[in-house]
Amino acid sequence: MSLLNKASLIQIPSGYKDGTLYSAKPTNGDGDFTFSRGSNLAATRVNSDGLIEKGRENLLLQSNQFDTTWGTYDTSVTSGQSGYDGSSDAWLLDITGATGFQTLRQTISNSGAQTFSVYAKAGTLNWIRFTFAGGTGPTIYFDLQNGTLGSVGGGVSKIEDVGNGWYRCSSFFSGSFTELRIYPATANNNPVQSSGNIYIQHAQLEAGLVSTPYIETGATTAQAGILEDMPRLDYSGGATCPSLLLEPQRSNLILDSEYFSSSTWQGTTGAVLTENDTTSPEGVQNATKIEGDGAASFIRLYDFQNFASAGDYSFSFFAKAGNANFIEVSLLGYDGGGAANFDLLNGTIDDVANGSIEDYGNGWYRCTCIKSIGATDLNGSANLYIRKSLTENWDNAAEANGKYVYIYGAMLEEGSYPTSYIPTYGSSVTRSSDALETSPYDYQSQGVLGANVGTIILDCETIGTSTGSNDFHMFGEAKSIADGYLFRANTGTTIDILERDSNSTSAQWTGIAVKQTRNKIAVSYSGSDVDVYANGVAKSLSSGTPVGGGNINGFANSTSNSAGLIIHQILLFPNKLTNDELADLTTL
Repeated sequence: MSLLNKASLIQIPSGYKDGTLYSAKPTNGDGDFTFSRGSNLAATRVNSDGLIEKGRENLLLQSNQFDTTWGTYDTSVTSGQSGYDGSSDAWLLDITGATGFQTLRQTISNSGAQTFSVYAKAGTLNWIRFTFAGGTGPTIYFDLQNGTLGSVGGGVSKIEDVGNGWYRCSSFFSGSFTELRIYPATANNNPVQSSGNIYIQHAQLEAGLVSTPYIETGATTAQAGILEDMPRLDYSGGATCPSLLLEPQRSNLILDSEYFSSSTWQGTTGAVLTENDTTSPEGVQNATKIEGDGAASFIRLYDFQNFASAGDYSFSFFAKAGNANFIEVSLLGYDGGGAANFDLLNGTIDDVANGSIEDYGNGWYRCTCIKSIGATDLNGSANLYIRKSLTENWDNAAEANGKYVYIYGAMLEEGSYPTSYIPTYGSSVTRSSDALETSPYDYQSQGVLGANVGTIILDCETIGTSTGSNDFHMFGEAKSIADGYLFRANTGTTIDILERDSNSTSAQWTGIAVKQTRNKIAVSYSGSDVDVYANGVAKSLSSGTPVGGGNINGFANSTSNSAGLIIHQILLFPNKLTNDELADLTTL
């Protein structure tokens, strides 16, 4: 019989829903894990296609019920029309008055970087007009007969042919507004007519620079992608099987992480920016081209930062080579003691002690610069430079003219290593820590573990570094780990196991494995008879005397640590395994 057949609980991250990570065994729900993170859509993951996946939200109400939350002015709407998707869910938007302000509108107060989209088809009129009203928003015209853009009052707009005369019309805008308006129009820059109609379907307003797949809403907004309390099954590094990503709380201090022309960025030197120029690591066309304009011998994008406190900071960009191959990412200004240079052609970095580079596929790399900010550096800056080599600029502005790379997803976070990307659209965003625990805490009555006897196996790897003795996971009678076994990432480079008895450490096995690498660790016990294995090797007791871990009733990760964790597998057995079995199950 396979050793896995003897396991009473098998957690191989695979099945999940918002708030729950299902166990492969048992299948009746007794071994399921509860999961929580927070109340926003800040988290991202790398999905099975190797793309960054975000949480998405349609901010409109009744997004395809235009006779409800939507208001009409000299117009009427009729449902049951043939839609772009083969359904009868489209609507006829018909003019009923001659004021020149014939609109369909929804009141919504919003600000930041956002995209509004509607599927539309010509009727007796061939044009549609969008207006972001009540603020600083633009007016945009779309030609539904020829599939082309008309006048664009600002932002970045797009018209996409979806077949059978239908187009998805979308417009990106960064600013504030209080109402979205849709006008049937006679021609470009001409909304004045006394009759006529167009067809519309599926309206969406979302954060970001481009429209994404439509999300239907009703009386409330609706979400898709990585939700608030959804476990992140991550496929980073081209993995074919997912692992569970658990990270500490982090904030992206960059206010506009994708819209680099935003006023929240301080500006550029010798550069021109073109938004939505190519496909990003997200798999949509929302990456920016940064190109030399001939005004300087170097190309720079920068953002001055008032760091809240002294400490370690990580500044990262996703970048892809164009006709230039090298960039520099820095903190504290030009070569301000916190710079790292990156070769985007070969995926290398000149100073691994000061940063990192990670391959995201399709020529994209995440480039990170890490710097310890002192008390005198709190008014600093974050910069991205494009260079012709690792050590020097172009010789003059003419040589820099026309040189370019692509960028996406800027992130500045307080911490000594970069965490997964947190998108921002006008303000700083905080991703809460990932919290995983078993529920209910009742392993004894379930037979998952025996009465003061059992085996715990954790296949995992830590992320980044710790700033103290951080308990990244624990098994015990309750979350307080009064009795049980504690897995600890210590202040150095290794991992320890601690046995806890009545809130005190009774025994410990120190330095059993190395952090930031994959490890399979086992604790097998029967009363005070305890064996610890790591990566196929038995580990000796370092101090104390085992007294028995007590009745271990559950599992929980600490949410206050500063080291993240990737979980590949958790196994529990109701009995103490033999040394040969422990060596077999923990061998990498």
